[in-house]
Amino acid sequence: MKDVTTMSYINLFGVLKTFEVLCKIDDEAKEIAMKKTTVSINVKGGGKAKLVFGDGKCKMMKGVLGGKIKLLLTSPQKLNDMIDGNGNPIPYWGFTQLNFLLKGFSRLAEILGTYLKPTPEQLEDRDFYEKSTILMFHLIANSISVLGHDDDISKFTSAYMPDGEISMIIKDKSAATIFVKNGVMKTFNRKSEHPRSFMIFDSLETARGMFDGTLSSMNCLAEGKIEMKGFIPMIDNLNKMLGRVAIYLG
Repeated sequence: MKDVTTMSYINLFGVLKTFEVLCKIDDEAKEIAMKKTTVSINVKGGGKAKLVFGDGKCKMMKGVLGGKIKLLLTSPQKLNDMIDGNGNPIPYWGFTQLNFLLKGFSRLAEILGTYLKPTPEQLEDRDFYEKSTILMFHLIANSISVLGHDDDISKFTSAYMPDGEISMIIKDKSAATIFVKNGVMKTFNRKSEHPRSFMIFDSLETARGMFDGTLSSMNCLAEGKIEMKGFIPMIDNLNKMLGRVAIYLG
C-alpha cells in the first residue's frame, strides 16, 4: 500500500531530483536550464527543496528554501497531484519569474514525464529508449534513499545498512551512488568514488527489463546479466529496498 506522504517525498526527492540528469541528456531541457534561477518547493506536512538552474544544469538542494521562485503545496497530496498533472502549485514569491515557471519548469516536468511514461512507439526510437532507461535508473536510485528515510518498512532496513557507498551502474551508460552513514542514505547522480558494493547491469536492455518487470532478477543473476559484488550485507538490504521502490513506482 502506498502512503500519500511517502509518495510525495518520492515525487520531490526522486522524480524532481531526476531533473539533474534530464538536463544533462536532453537538449531541450538543457536549453531551458540555461537561465539562471532557483525554484524552492515547500510542501506543508512534507518535504522542502530548492532546484538551482543555470548554464544548462540543474542541482537539487534538500531542505533548503529561499529562491527567486517560491512554490507552496498545501499538502503532500497536492504535490502528488501536481506531478500527476492534476494540479498547480501556488507561487507565493517570484511573480516576475512566472514565465520560467509556466514555460520552463512546467515544460521540464512534461519532458521528464514523457521519458518516464513512454509509449511503445516512442521506445522504438533508440535515442529515446536510452534516455528513458537512464532516467528510470536514476529515479529508482534516488527513490531508494527517499524510502530509507521516509518509508516505515524501508527505515527498518536502512537502519541495518552498513556504512559505505553502493555503486549502481548501467555498464558504459550511467552510474549512481548510494551513500550510507549511520543508517542515513543519500543518492548522488554520479559515479561512486569509493564503492564498497556494486550492482551492475550489463546493458540498457537488462536494466529496462528489470524496471519493466519483463526480466527475472534471479535469471539475470544466473546468466551474469546483473552482477552484485562487494559487501554482501549491503547488497541484501539494497535488494529489500528495491522491492519497496517497485511498489511506489509501479
